[in-house]
Amino acid sequence: MIVSIICSGDRFPDKHKLWAYCGLVRHKEISDGKVYGNKKIKGSSDLKCVFTGAATSVLCGNSSLRVYYDRLRSKGVSDRDAKRAVARKIAAIVLMIMKTGKSYDERVAIANEETRSDITTSH
Repeated sequence: MIVSIICSGDRFPDKHKLWAYCGLVRHKEISDGKVYGNKKIKGSSDLKCVFTGAATSVLCGNSSLRVYYDRLRSKGVSDRDAKRAVARKIAAIVLMIMKTGKSYDERVAIANEETRSDITTSH
């Protein structure tokens, strides 16, 4: 289903565009610390369901994505935001596989998670 909707990895220049298309991010309008708007980006609700469902499923196992989720929760991130971060991570992995044609490698996909944060990104 994912491939039939996305068609080609080249359709999205980066993971942020894919996240927006899937409805996995929100755009907050903030001025002087005050939120004056919160826009939900329109996109593919089917892809959002696929990636959030995959995130829910992966949390039942012991993969590095589960470790990533647990690490976010231990830092005080809410359950909802941590699951959304896992869904975004899965979407980024899918895009990486579609663009490179390489097989999934858990070590590469989760590399540098300490230096990057996918939970607060709002492009």
